[in-house]
Amino acid sequence: MHVNLVGSSAADAREVDGDVVARTRFFFDFRPSALDQVGELLHAIATGRVAEDHNVGEIGEVSAGDCVGRKSADEITL
Repeated sequence: MHVNLVGSSAADAREVDGDVVARTRFFFDFRPSALDQVGELLHAIATGRVAEDHNVGEIGEVSAGDCVGRKSADEITL
């Protein structure tokens, strides 16, 4: 499964909770802004659900073959 979040791009806004973030391989569109603007990730870090290194990579890196997306059929990407 893949969960695509598109509406929240502010540190204080979230479309899913920390439990969802913790259960997924977390990708983002632009690495430099991830720890400034991705509210879902920031909240999950602040509440101890994940660490800063929970970010797997950028979507473009997956498309280019530089980063592995889903590793198994059971895995959830976000």
